[in-house]
Formats: sequence, C-alpha cells, structure tokens
Amino acid sequence: MNTAQAALAIAGWFSLATGMISSMGAHLAADHRRRNGLVPRKTPDFYDFSKNVFYFGIGPSFRTIFSDAHRHYKSRFITRCVKVARVAFVLAAALLAAFFVSLIIW
Repeated sequence: MNTAQAALAIAGWFSLATGMISSMGAHLAADHRRRNGLVPRKTPDFYDFSKNVFYFGIGPSFRTIFSDAHRHYKSRFITRCVKVARVAFVLAAALLAAFFVSLIIW
C-alpha cells in the first residue's frame, strides 16, 4: 500500500464517519421532537433498527436520508444534518470505491 492508497482509505473512512455522525445527530434531534410532541409520532426515523434477533443491526436509513422526510420536522438543524450526511455518504462511496479499485490495479 502506497501513500495515495492510504490517503484514499483515510479520507473514505473519515467521510463515512462524518455521514454516520451527522445522520445520528439528525436521528437524535428527530427523536427528541417526536417524544416531546412537536411532530406526530408516525414521522419517519433516520435510522433503521433490525428486528432480527440474530443480527443486531443499527444503520442509517438511506431511503429516508435521501428523501424529503426531514422537511416534516421543520428544523434547520435536522435539515443541515441530513444535507451533510448526503454529501458525506456519496463522497465516502466514491473514495472507498477508488481505494478498492486501486488495491486491485496497483
């Protein structure tokens, strides 16, 4: 692994972490607004929780993040978190794909 590959990997993982943290911020703020009655309880979550007992999966709901569900909350914080998460996840996918391709080619 050379320096360019290491830089791609670090940038990709940093971007992925930024997306996860930003989407978790949106999820926690949305949960706060739902629990305090500021929005209806049926408003969609930004994270999916697996109901499978053998797979404890918690992950961002890309369908909700890339939709306009954040507009239901009428919160600038949630909207900005979702916008940052969108950019970060797309950038992470591109950087990590380039990293894996570089591992195969070089």
